[in-house]
Amino acid sequence: MLSSKSALVRIILTVFIISGFYILTSCSKSDNPTNTNTDTTPVLTSITPNSGKVGDVVTLSGSKFGTSGTVTFNSVLATGITAWADASIVLKVPAGATSGNVFVTVNGKSSAGLLFTVTTTPPPVNYSEYFPATIGSWWIYDRYLVDTLSQRTSTKFNDSTTVIAQTVKDGKNANMSITYERVSRLPLDSVYQLYDNGKFYYYSNLVRGLPEQWLVGFDGSASTWEVGRQTLTNVELAPGYPLSGTLVSTGKVLSTTETMNINGQQIPVIKVQVTLNFNGSVIYSGFPLPTTFTQTTNIWYAKGVGIAYEIEGPIKISVTGIMDFTVTQDMYPLFENTLIKYMIK
Repeated sequence: MLSSKSALVRIILTVFIISGFYILTSCSKSDNPTNTNTDTTPVLTSITPNSGKVGDVVTLSGSKFGTSGTVTFNSVLATGITAWADASIVLKVPAGATSGNVFVTVNGKSSAGLLFTVTTTPPPVNYSEYFPATIGSWWIYDRYLVDTLSQRTSTKFNDSTTVIAQTVKDGKNANMSITYERVSRLPLDSVYQLYDNGKFYYYSNLVRGLPEQWLVGFDGSASTWEVGRQTLTNVELAPGYPLSGTLVSTGKVLSTTETMNINGQQIPVIKVQVTLNFNGSVIYSGFPLPTTFTQTTNIWYAKGVGIAYEIEGPIKISVTGIMDFTVTQDMYPLFENTLIKYMIK
């Protein structure tokens, strides 16, 4: 009996010892796990934005960047790093960078590359090339009368303009041109213009019949600009209807990407719209009536050529509470000018 009890005790002790061994082994493994993820290679997941010019600021996002390292843009080392953290890097696109992969390198280990596109800034446009006015240059235009729908009529003139001299006009050094009726060669008008500091000026009137002044035909530094303004006091643009108020003309660039076929060549053009607005009153039957009117003219300036095409829109008048109407040809003729030949010296 004692022998049986002793055997039982030995069996129980053996079970406890074996169980304890496994428990101790299990605890040891749990308390001291083996770290198998020892890879410290940086991971680059995104570049924001993913395109830009040299000097633009971009942000690299990812992980395992640590506290320092290097960044290359298509093998060009970035030096303008402004912030470095384990998950992000803020820096500038380095000089000399071209489109290609960006890599982050930390402790000799490099990330996989991500594509970054380096864009270029186009050279500034030399707008003076659109307004040539060298002495001896000339232009020949077909000039048509147009109706109130801006459609050509059968009436056509043939004019030519030639730059003849440099002179001073109302305080500005200008190029002087003479416009001739091409068949008779009789002079029709003197034209003064100049290009200065990104602006094209011409000496003319806002509306035919008003005094001439220097006007801004184009401003390369603005998408819209004031062409000119004039205050009217009892001025009769149409006989028997004196106007008083303010006349303001504004210019706007409609396009810089168009081309125009001139003598068989596609030449870049700048399309400009000039809008004339009047706000004031007209004397009618002895009473001043609130009046507005507007007119739009579109002009195409061609590179290395000058004015290639111009068309005047109708004048639309509104007399408050009385009537709205469009000025007819016999009251105020409208013209379309089309370049047919030119020579730039």
